[in-house]
Amino acid sequence: MPFMWQEIDDGILPALYAATSPQAEGGAFYGPRGFYELAGGGVTDAKVAAHATSEADARRLWEVSEKLTRVSYPASD
Repeated sequence: MPFMWQEIDDGILPALYAATSPQAEGGAFYGPRGFYELAGGGVTDAKVAAHATSEADARRLWEVSEKLTRVSYPASD
């Protein structure tokens, strides 16, 4: 199933685009242009799964991460 992976040079493109392109938008999520955004040449706006946008889950992940790493940051309001 060669469509399930990609070469390193192709796989890093979305991250490089997001980090360096003047056209990249803050807060956007970029992925490969190919089949189900799994692999393929080029970069496109990627879909963010609904469960990945849960503020409650994000808050819980942050709390658990601080506890496990013993590093905490002041709350931003």
